[in-house]
Amino acid sequence: MRDTLESGLRLDRQAGLLRQVIDSMTDAVAFKDLQGRFLGCNKAYEQLMGRTEREFSGLTACDLFPPERAALFNAADAEVLRTRMPASVEVPYRMPDGRTVRVDCGRYPLTDASGDLAGILVVLRDVTSRLDLEDSLRASEAKYRLIAEYSSDAVWVLDLETERFLYVSPSVETLWGFTPEEALTMPLDATMTPDSYLQAKQYIAATLPDFLAGRGSERPIARVHQVRKDGTLFWVESHARYRYDDRRRVEIVGSSRNIDEWILAEASLRESEELYRMIAENTIDGIWVYNLDQDRFTYLNPATARMLGFPMDRLQEMKLSDGLAPEFRERVASHIAEARRTLAAESWESISEVLELRQPTGSGQEIWVEVSARIRRNARGETEILAVSRNIESRKQTEREVLSLSYQDALTGLRNRRSMEEELLRQESAQNLPVSVLVGDVDGLKHVNDSLGHEMGDEMLVLAS
Repeated sequence: MRDTLESGLRLDRQAGLLRQVIDSMTDAVAFKDLQGRFLGCNKAYEQLMGRTEREFSGLTACDLFPPERAALFNAADAEVLRTRMPASVEVPYRMPDGRTVRVDCGRYPLTDASGDLAGILVVLRDVTSRLDLEDSLRASEAKYRLIAEYSSDAVWVLDLETERFLYVSPSVETLWGFTPEEALTMPLDATMTPDSYLQAKQYIAATLPDFLAGRGSERPIARVHQVRKDGTLFWVESHARYRYDDRRRVEIVGSSRNIDEWILAEASLRESEELYRMIAENTIDGIWVYNLDQDRFTYLNPATARMLGFPMDRLQEMKLSDGLAPEFRERVASHIAEARRTLAAESWESISEVLELRQPTGSGQEIWVEVSARIRRNARGETEILAVSRNIESRKQTEREVLSLSYQDALTGLRNRRSMEEELLRQESAQNLPVSVLVGDVDGLKHVNDSLGHEMGDEMLVLAS
């Protein structure tokens, strides 16, 4: 029990730390499931949207944006899920303070521990300054170069045919360790790992045809594993745009930013989820989640099936009331109804309860179970119960034995003095009068004890009782 509590506290601290990391990011970050419903976000996203996380959790782009913009976002999401590659769209956005800015809406595929798609990570970044920079480049090369050289991101121009850099900003030395002069002599494949180079080539092959066909200047966005001058590896996020130079040769103008901290946060998030799942799957206590709106179990760990003696598929088909002894069903339903009313009226995040119940088992018998439950709204706004169940049948048996000993004589099984005194108090009322008390005695008990021993005296008392 102590180990389980300590593990739970460690998990809570890790989850809290991850949340602090995400909330401390200046970029607006949100998470969506495969159906496009928002699951959560950081503080920056709440400020950008002018809504709290709870207000838009469970909503889709169609609920939050005008039809034309929602269609644009949905198309980008579909492309990410289809290609498993990041994508980006830029839109003008009116801030809560009335300013209109250009926002780069990056989309990234999220996968679970088995590598299956689990959702989409949305990162919104105010790119007004960077777009102004690019516009200034077209208007004045000198002005662009001046600004680029003072940017903290590495700004670069790549000749797509030769895969050589035509320009790199001074900040490349901070990012890569190479001087701008050294970087200009390096081919593209020397700046990144072979896997990242192959990924970059594949993405360019997939997006360049649209640019060549005049269907817009696609802004590729990718994560690249790059190599520093000292041989160490680091992750960058690169934003880029195709353009023609004055000789109609295709160039890529882009910027790169170190995202090692973000990659570390993602890895920590995955590790945390895997750790939670490992603990849940291997604990001796039953852990389960019941969705009250869907009226079904959405999660049951193996210990729940072992404790109740039902096959897992049978448990998954059961309703909540099926898992309760008849005399407890009304009581539990009343607790749930009251909790739901409180959640709606008080705007609380969750309500906790600890109940002792009897549950039926696969053998046809019933056992006592202690249920520690939390009733809450999930990310979709649905009400669910998160609970831990523990078999307390042995504890209840011990309690019954202790209670019996406190009211019965251990030798004869007759009610003892304490029981008699409590009974007299119960009978002490006018409607029960008169009350008679008969007192009996066993003659010769001392003589039997002295001559034949206390064991024989005890046997005599048992026979007399």
